Amino acid sequence: GGELAKFIISYHQFMGSEGKCLDENVESKHISSWNARTTWIHSAYLRRRHGLRHGDKIVPCADTTDLPPGKTATADANIRSTQRDGTSMRYPPIPCVDPTANAGQIARHGGTRSYLSEMSPEMRTWLLFGGKSNGDLSQLQPMENAGGKFNNAGEYVWNDVLFRNYDGNEHDFLADVQLAFLIFLFLECHSSLEHWRDSISMCSLCLAYESE
Repeated sequence: GGELAKFIISYHQFMGSEGKCLDENVESKHISSWNARTTWIHSAYLRRRHGLRHGDKIVPCADTTDLPPGKTATADANIRSTQRDGTSMRYPPIPCVDPTANAGQIARHGGTRSYLSEMSPEMRTWLLFGGKSNGDLSQLQPMENAGGKFNNAGEYVWNDVLFRNYDGNEHDFLADVQLAFLIFLFLECHSSLEHWRDSISMCSLCLAYESE
């Protein structure tokens, strides 16, 4: 009550109301509600992917190191320690395989370096050259995780990451993207920003390959 009451909105109002853009140069004046921007984040996903339950506290992660190869961001991968006052999110490494970049640039990206380290030399060559069908390399496209042949490296990487780290569940992948953005926005967590950035880049590279 009191004077502060006029500054307080309910949870349902916050989640359901649309925002307005104050920039007159932007055509659309409306910004999607938080409910629309968190479509795939729900309790079952939080328990399944990150081991979070009602009442758990999420804290920013100071360590931006990617998970080791073959490890996924399940409950046992999250840091739970008596020295910490909450749970830090851990995400699977997301590769950004861009054949137009030089090898040095690719090697400096942690998610891509971790991903390529699990590949055979032939498979790495196929990926780094954009998935072009050069001789016998065209036979290296299918892998058990991705479950079939693909037209280009970008399409392959997207499907492989989806099956390798998310059991083929696109909704969980999208929920991780949404969650990472929110944790960065409100907790200024750098590792969440990196995951969001890399996920968007990976999907963009997939579309870029398709347009060629």
